[in-house]
Order: sequence, then structure tokens, then C-alpha cells
Amino acid sequence: MWREIRQVIYFPNKCIGFYTAIFMIVWLGAWAMNGLQNTHFDLNQLRDSYIWLMTQLNATHAIDSIWNSPKGTSPEAIKIAESQEKENLATANPQNGHKS
Repeated sequence: MWREIRQVIYFPNKCIGFYTAIFMIVWLGAWAMNGLQNTHFDLNQLRDSYIWLMTQLNATHAIDSIWNSPKGTSPEAIKIAESQEKENLATANPQNGHKS
């Protein structure tokens, strides 16, 4: 289960939809509160924060794609393969890396 949560958090193609849904709920709630309760939430600042977050996620993904993975291979596939390799080594070596 933790692996699935990590994939949602760390991989932009999975978390952008989640962040967008959260943003829409918060923005619509703030919009409704501004109209009904006469609060003064700054909707433009909220929108700008969302744009900044999406820019950071996309930039991080682009840098990972360009610099850290071979051409034609997605960074997600490499990260998953590396984590599986580490798990396989840990299970294959019950001594946890201690040499006798």
C-alpha cells in the first residue's frame, strides 16, 4: 500500500489530477464562502499558488525525463525497477548487508 501512496505523491502523472481535484474543492469552497459569508479569500492568489505548484511538478518531471533516464524510458519505470531491485536484494540477502 505504501508503494501505491508513494507513486501518487512522487509521480506527477498520478498526482496532478489529485492536486487539481483538491484545488477545485478548496477554490469552490472559498468562492462560496466569499459569496455567502462575506469572507475575503483571495481567489487570484489561490489560483496563482496552484499554477506555481503545477509548474514545479512539471519542471521536476521534465528534468527527471531529460537528465536522469535513457531516451525512450520513463523515469517512473526506472524508479520502480530500482526499488524492486533493492527489495529483491534485501530478500535475497538475509544478513542485511553484513559480511561474515
